[in-house]
Amino acid sequence: DGAADNDLMQLANGCGVEPSQITSDKVELCREFIERESQSKKPLLIILAIWICVSAFALFKRLSSECSGGYWTLTFVPIPVMMVISYFMTRHEYNYYQVKINSQCWKPAVGDIKLSGTFAKILKYPAIASIAGVLGGLLGIGGGMIVSPLLIELGVIPTVAAATSAMAVLITSSSAAFQFVLLGFLKLDYTLFFMFISVIGTFVGQTGVNYAVREYGRVSVVVFAVATIMALAILLMMINGIINLVDGVSWVFNSAC
Repeated sequence: DGAADNDLMQLANGCGVEPSQITSDKVELCREFIERESQSKKPLLIILAIWICVSAFALFKRLSSECSGGYWTLTFVPIPVMMVISYFMTRHEYNYYQVKINSQCWKPAVGDIKLSGTFAKILKYPAIASIAGVLGGLLGIGGGMIVSPLLIELGVIPTVAAATSAMAVLITSSSAAFQFVLLGFLKLDYTLFFMFISVIGTFVGQTGVNYAVREYGRVSVVVFAVATIMALAILLMMINGIINLVDGVSWVFNSAC
């Protein structure tokens, strides 16, 4: 009847296939795919749990005696823990992607990351994301300079890549900021000043990009914005490095303790 045909059409649109491909034995499978991909709370809860886990390691390390066995254990244990979590999450998503592809009632949407190829090939993506996190913590770049170009290279729609990159920046930056607070390195006046400037800059930039995309219908504006920011960041870091060299840089390494 009409209701059944309309329901089948919605399922077909949600799974990206023709209605004829959704046979009676695949209806529930297609519903499961759509329901899972529409979830937002579960991924956010997973991200929050990982953030709390990393922050807990930093807090316990702060409470430990400096350079004690427990201190160094809490310093290095998060590395294999995060590697194991990344591996299993990647394996889980890779296996589920294969299930969807092999079901013959689902196709990836435009801009979806296609997890085709061997699992070993797919592992390079979380590895690159991990490098972005390390650089974000060490250099304060937030990881967005690496994550955003990576997602665009994977075929993600530039606007989605920019939003995902912003989420990654929020996670890495907030985690790094919390650890700097524990170490006593954070200056509150500087933090509030730059936070205020960053909020204004983000609002102006995002509003301008959204307007340009709507007005001209070209998402390449986002790619150009990302490339411009990366070029400026590289130039400014190079200038800052040259100034430091001219002023004189001490190459003496202090004790880790």
